[in-house]
Parts: sequence; C-alpha cells; structure tokens
Amino acid sequence: MKKITIALLSVFSISIIILSSVLIAINIRDRNKSDYPTYSEFSFDDPYINPVHPSDLTVYDWLEDLYYFMHMVKENYPFLWTRERTHGYNWLDLIPIYRDKVINCQSNAEFLMIISDLTYALQNIHSFLISDSYIYSLLANLYKDIIPYNYAINEHVDQAYSYWESYLNNLTIDKNQYYDVYIVYEKGNYTIYGENTTLESYGIVNGSIVISVNDIPIDEAIRNAYDKDLVKIDYFRDKLYLRYLKPFHFGTNATYTVKVVNSTEYLNISFSYGSSPNFQPPNFSRYSSNVYQLLDSKNAYIYIPTFSHLIYEQEYPNFIDFYEQIEGYDNLIIDIRGNKGGSIYYWLDGIIKPLQSKDLDFSFYIAYRNGTYINDYLDNYYSTATKISKQGLDFLPEEVQTDAFIDDIHVLEWDCRKPATNFNFLGNISIIVDDYTYSASEYFLCFCKETGFAKIYGTAGGGDGLLRSRQMFALPNSKLLILTSIDCGMTFEGVINEEFHTMPDVFYESYFNDWDELINYIS
Repeated sequence: MKKITIALLSVFSISIIILSSVLIAINIRDRNKSDYPTYSEFSFDDPYINPVHPSDLTVYDWLEDLYYFMHMVKENYPFLWTRERTHGYNWLDLIPIYRDKVINCQSNAEFLMIISDLTYALQNIHSFLISDSYIYSLLANLYKDIIPYNYAINEHVDQAYSYWESYLNNLTIDKNQYYDVYIVYEKGNYTIYGENTTLESYGIVNGSIVISVNDIPIDEAIRNAYDKDLVKIDYFRDKLYLRYLKPFHFGTNATYTVKVVNSTEYLNISFSYGSSPNFQPPNFSRYSSNVYQLLDSKNAYIYIPTFSHLIYEQEYPNFIDFYEQIEGYDNLIIDIRGNKGGSIYYWLDGIIKPLQSKDLDFSFYIAYRNGTYINDYLDNYYSTATKISKQGLDFLPEEVQTDAFIDDIHVLEWDCRKPATNFNFLGNISIIVDDYTYSASEYFLCFCKETGFAKIYGTAGGGDGLLRSRQMFALPNSKLLILTSIDCGMTFEGVINEEFHTMPDVFYESYFNDWDELINYIS
C-alpha cells in the first residue's frame, strides 16, 4: 500500500510539474501585445537609473529598456540615414519587431541576446554593448567625471555588472565559436580553407566555395545577418559581406551548400565547431607586434598591428632607429592591415612628423544630432570648438541639413608644419590597408589621402575614422551599458567617412593565404 501511495504521489507530482510547464508556456505564448505599453507611452527626459535589481526584471522593465535604447539612438545617433543607404534598412523600423521579441521573452539571457542583436543592427564599429566587467571597470574610470555619461557610473550599475557577468561571458563564448575550417570572404566569394585531413572528412578541398546556407543564397543570407555581426561593404562589387562565417551567424546546425573546387559536385555540409581552427594559411600574418625589415637595398618595410597608446612610448625609439637606416632607400612600405586603431598621436608623432617632407594641412567637418543628451556633452567639452553654420552648405548630406542635426558644424583643422629636424627620407611611402583598418587607423588613411603623404594600396578601409569621441549610456533597469558613435565625420566635400570609407589609390585584393603578395607587388 505504501508503495502504491508513493507511486500515486509521484505521478501526481509529475502531473503538476507538466501542467505547470504547460500553463507557463501557454501564458508566455498568449501574452497579448496590446496589454503592454508602446514607445509613445513613455517620456524620456533626463537620463536615469531605476533601483530594480536585474534578477527581478519584468516584461515591463525589459520594454522600458528597449524604448530607452530606441530613444537614445533616435535622438543622438548620427548614422541612421547612412545605414539605410548602405544596408537597406532604418534601425528604428526594427523596434516593432524587437518589441514583439521582448514581450515574448522568457529569461534575462534571452533579453540580453535581444539587446546584443539590436546593438549589432546599428552596424557601426564604435557602437557596442559593454560585454564584460573588465571593460566596464575601465570605462567607469574613464567616464566617472564626464558629464552627462557619469550618471551611468554608480553602485547600481556596479552590482548589475556583477550579476550580468556570467550571462555576458556565455554570450561572448557563443559569438566567438569557429568552425573547424575557415570560411572567409575572398574576392567576392566565401572560400573554405583548412587542414587537409579536416577537409577530406567533408569531401572537399581548399578553395571550395559556399553557395548557400540553409537553402538561402549566401549573399541574401548575409544581408539578413545585420544583427549578428558587422556586415561590411564590398565597394568594388557593390554588395555586403561578412569577413568570416561563424556558427553564431546562422546557427550551430546551419547547412552550407558547397561547390567543390575543380569539380561539378555540390555538397550539403554542417561543419563542426569550437575554438579557432588549428590551421593557419602558409603565408598568413605571423606578427603580433611591430616589425621593421630591410627587404633589400631599396625597399624597407614596417608592420604596425595597432596604434595603441599603451605601447607607443616603447616603439617610438624603434621608429627613429629604423628611419636612420633607410634615409637613402627608394621605398618605405607601411603595412597596417588588421590595425584597429588606437591613438592618432601614435601615427602623427611616430610616422608623419619624422617623415614629412613639407608642411601638411588636413581639415574635416563633424556634424552632431540635436538630442539633449549629446548636446549636454558638447556644451561641456566642445563649447569653444571652431564651428560654422550649416546654412548655405548645400553639399552636406541631406539629413545633416535638416533639424535632426544641430546648426553648428564643427571644423577640425590640422596645421602640420615640417619639423626643423626630421629625417631626409626622399623615397616613396606606401600604405597597405584592409577592411580592418578603422577608427584611428582610418583617420590615418584619411590624412594620407587628403595630404598626399603616402600612396594607399589594398582595399577600402574600415571606416568611422573622422571622430573625436563616443557616447555611453545605461539602460535604466538592466543597467547594461551601450557605447555608440556620435560624430558624423565628413570631408570638406560633405562625404561621410562612415558611409564611403577611405578608398585606396591602388585597389588590390590579396588571397587569404598570401600575406606577402601585395608587399611583393609594391616592392
């Protein structure tokens, strides 16, 4: 009898659990969208932080965060129109879609993914979710006295980032998974490279081409991956692309249709994934720090992987020593492929000033949105900046001429006089670039292009180089921090750098597995 009672109780308990799960599922599935507020029902004035702990967030809290995110972008972000032209959508039009996702959200982990996706959808290298507590601590120290950003530096946000740390770590791990082969964008195609044994297990060889993913033509699938990664612009072919394809983009079980090279065979493959492939192309970049080489008696080469201010002081003497060796050389090749920026003073003091053979002048415009938040920042830190009215400047982009942007156009002018003592280098200076050269590296390219300091080889740069700063804000309930661009940097002809990037003087596409190809071409 006792066994029967226990059995009945067990069945009853299981039934309750199943019934509860069903009721929860029905409750989530049947959430009525009309029961939840819309963006127009909120009014956002001064930035604020609510005391709610992230572990206690409700659907209403999630929605408030979503709408606050929308508000900050709508009022302060300069590139909404730019992305509509380059990527074919307006970020604000995504809000109804993401509202539905939030209303049906089941967990904080899912909400975090929604915010991450929406941040990626801005499609800007300087706009991102602060994804770990270490970066948060650095920014907290940087912005603690910067008005108005310092509202987001407080004990509530500190506690929130302690809570979010494990969620953010898991999200970062998911984003950084790789297939056991490289699927890399190369000259308009998605080409597969890997170790021979790995390729053989799939029945393919190096150079095989991805045609589609999950039965969707690959270029179409890429256009729709705007909320998973930075989708770049191939200006030569007028299409969008991802530099590498990862499991995060289309799902870990994604099926790729692959055209086997030198064959008529097509295969459907789901690749294994994990950490980065062990395979490295035979001539891929081997350098993680500056390299100074005398290629022969006429050609010198410098590779600079970063313009970080943290290493500039230790590298400056190396620049000077190298310049002393090459005064009689015909060519100096400066390779900045993969250089994601850092400090403009790195390249100004380490490259331009020692090598410039004449005075150099460089100028550009910056336009700003009319949002209260960003103008509070401008009033505090750029009140004395050189400005002109946009009235009568008909060459400016159409959106900049509207009330969405303030009247003042900031003018940045560089007057680089030739130093009294510098190196008498009379040879040619060439810069090698790729699509990873953005921020301070793109700034460097803009300078070289405008002044004629050097000839640029390679592909278009990575963009968003003509800038001074960024904005930071916290979502009021989750306390998640988001950085976005604020500077709409333009040439004196009104060309937005983030839209068109810096074009090379000599367009040259190297193969993925040949780092030296372009170096040899120049030398």
